[in-house]
Amino acid sequence: MLTREEDPLIALHREEPRRAEGLVVVHPNWWGMPPAILTGWINRIVVPGVAYRLADATGHPEPLAPIQDLFVVNTSDTTDEREETLYKDPLASIWGRCVAPYLGSPRVTRRVLRPVTDSSDHQRSLWLGEVTDLAGQTFGTAS
Repeated sequence: MLTREEDPLIALHREEPRRAEGLVVVHPNWWGMPPAILTGWINRIVVPGVAYRLADATGHPEPLAPIQDLFVVNTSDTTDEREETLYKDPLASIWGRCVAPYLGSPRVTRRVLRPVTDSSDHQRSLWLGEVTDLAGQTFGTAS
């Protein structure tokens, strides 16, 4: 069995952010967190010596990746009001205050699509249009 350091897929994933100017993350709100598989990706990729360097444990991270924009799309069944008043939007905190500083504090653009479970085909089509437009505003349109 390969260790994390020897795994060629993890090596590839660790190299990609060092060449990227933007990062797109799309995931559901999973009990106020990204799903476990995405959390595992963060734990293996956004690490010292790969995404950032720390002079000491109490210092500020020095980015090693040139990421300028972090584009996050979340899906949820929690209403806006309930999310803000009861939960305080933990995903905004995770991406904006916890992960982004270790990626060099890129501009964070985030859109939450909700509620998903009872959404119609028409609503999902509208959401796809909104996300496409927002991605174009964030990264520019593809030519």
